[in-house]
Amino acid sequence: MQIIAHEDADGICSAALARMTDPTSRVFFSRPCSLLHDLDQMDTRRDLAVLDLALCELVKEQIVSRLSRWGGKVLYIDHHPDTATSFPRQSSVEIIVGDVSASELTFSHLGSGLRREAERVMLMGAIGDYADLTPLCVDRLNRWDKRSLFLQAGFLCGALEVTRPDHEFHRQIVDLLASCRPPCEDNRIVASAVRASELEESFRQRVEKSAQKLGRIGVAYDLNGPAGKGATYAAATGVSIGAYVDKDMTRGLADISFRVIDRSVDMNRILRTVAPKLGASGGGHEEACGARVPLSKLDEFFDAINDMLASSTK
Repeated sequence: MQIIAHEDADGICSAALARMTDPTSRVFFSRPCSLLHDLDQMDTRRDLAVLDLALCELVKEQIVSRLSRWGGKVLYIDHHPDTATSFPRQSSVEIIVGDVSASELTFSHLGSGLRREAERVMLMGAIGDYADLTPLCVDRLNRWDKRSLFLQAGFLCGALEVTRPDHEFHRQIVDLLASCRPPCEDNRIVASAVRASELEESFRQRVEKSAQKLGRIGVAYDLNGPAGKGATYAAATGVSIGAYVDKDMTRGLADISFRVIDRSVDMNRILRTVAPKLGASGGGHEEACGARVPLSKLDEFFDAINDMLASSTK
């Protein structure tokens, strides 16, 4: 089997759970905006599992068409809105969706044949995606020492932050977790997590000092740190939404992470409405999502988001 997963804690834990059932599987990483391209690199004759990858609005019809014509079996496990409705009812693709983490969906789908340590992997993925308060997670968390498990999840998340885009190291992390060993057994993971913790405080201070208010959005730019946390700290300016922007001047693109403070805002819906009109892509969850925008359209992009926010308030 081929496994293609999101390269965050939830995606990596989902891949590890899937690999527990097929130790010979090969693991690849992708992002929503590059999934279509990455599928072109896969062997269509072999079975495929797609884990924790939202469908990019710009190319989702092409992705659905590609997967529907796949030679092997296709399993698509995802917890982002719109995934299930993007596939036709009679699709040959097996779709597993829900409003819990992808790790929990994968764990539940694979059934009771997994070893006890699979619970720990599932919980680390859920914690990494802020999705650990579901009934299943609460029940399984009670079977572990909570402090130890959160420490292991912290090692994992911190290591992933400072080792992007070291895909080979991340495959080795998948292998470690699939062998039912905790992150602390790899000194590189622990050292990377400690480094991430050391860097975070100064990063937080830089973000909160430099973040600008653009309407109801607090925006910070290019401060060399974890994008999701950057978006959270950018919202400390007292706004509804925080955004962190990484500009790639060579490619003329901006990668943006959003975190929503005002939970009445559905940021996924806003991005999926606004982004395609500007030749951009965007989406994710209601309260946490991302976008890739041409630099020439960046100001227009933020203006359009604020216009939608103003319209919804009225």
